[in-house]
Amino acid sequence: MTTDQQCNENEYKHHRESPVVAAYIAILGITDHMRRAAEKGDWEVVLAHGDKYHESVQNLRDVSADASPSEEERKVLTNVVRSILHNDGATRDLIHPEMARIQEYLKMGRRQKVGTIQYGLIAGVLTEV
Repeated sequence: MTTDQQCNENEYKHHRESPVVAAYIAILGITDHMRRAAEKGDWEVVLAHGDKYHESVQNLRDVSADASPSEEERKVLTNVVRSILHNDGATRDLIHPEMARIQEYLKMGRRQKVGTIQYGLIAGVLTEV
């Protein structure tokens, strides 16, 4: 999905009278912020928006429990959900290399710790782990 195909949350301001549409639009805004922060490598912002995302999803569950969107709202929701999924996928694609780097760092730390313990046992500095 290209940038000009993506839903802009401003496009749907006139649909905010529907609590369900408003909840989805809020999620769209959050996922857009998360994607842009991930593009900049600003992982703290991504995490902070992740908390907001979970709160917004809970809000969506609450407002959509008994909701029955109109045909026009369903069309809007289809486009909004596509954009949410696009943002989510793009964010995940950006996070994967960072997560791999962190995992490698943690593995190196574990190997170093194991090596230090083994050296201590061999040298007689440590008697047990």
